[in-house]
Amino acid sequence: MHRAKIWIRTKNSSLIAKSLLPDLRREERKKIKIFASKNSLQIEFKNEKISHLKGMINTYLDLIKMLIKADEEVI
Repeated sequence: MHRAKIWIRTKNSSLIAKSLLPDLRREERKKIKIFASKNSLQIEFKNEKISHLKGMINTYLDLIKMLIKADEEVI
């Protein structure tokens, strides 16, 4: 099993985590865990195939980037 952990510093980590929760509740997303602290977001990925792991990481990084940008535009 391949694994990756990513830490992202952001002011609204809990808001980002809450925004991603509906996607994580689906059955195929059980191999992704998100933890939010005051100023950071930690994401753990697991998958049997490294190519799938790369796809999961890229997808979530794009989603998080979009959420951070949307939050900055609202403020």
